[in-house]
Amino acid sequence: MNPNMRLPAWKDCMEFFTRENIAFSDIIDIGAGIPSREGFIKYFPNAVFHLIEPRVIYNQQFKEIYGQTRFQVYNVMIDGQSYAAHLLDLKRYESETPTHTLISKTALPLGWSDYLSADIISCRPIDVYTLDDLFKDTQFGNDLFLKIDVDGQDLSVLQGSHRLLEKTLCVQVE
Repeated sequence: MNPNMRLPAWKDCMEFFTRENIAFSDIIDIGAGIPSREGFIKYFPNAVFHLIEPRVIYNQQFKEIYGQTRFQVYNVMIDGQSYAAHLLDLKRYESETPTHTLISKTALPLGWSDYLSADIISCRPIDVYTLDDLFKDTQFGNDLFLKIDVDGQDLSVLQGSHRLLEKTLCVQVE
């Protein structure tokens, strides 16, 4: 699906929250990826942003875009259980930069191609957490916004999020 097709529905939701005076103290963005300059900051400038993105290539952009807010970047992956794994950066089409990521419990050779007809362009160790494990020592209110964009692994993420979901007001799955 073209990401631009999702934008009108997303903006409608954000405007609904604004009209109804629904605010979120914390926004957890799993698979934060390339951030939108308008994004959540426009609608929830006072929220604390928890940006979960395994690819460190976005960290500088996060600092530039979220620098005037309270934010934390977590370069980890989220799944239904916690374990050590490898992060595979994949590229599809003619892209020179990663277009997808994949968790693998074993390292795979660069150039290997199978998943989504994509080529593996990098492979590195990474820690994988459940949301409950990652935020076990964090005190949240009962008004979390949880955004999940994890290339079809949404159910696995939710399976490791029982305690956190009790404090979540809204879940957006892409």
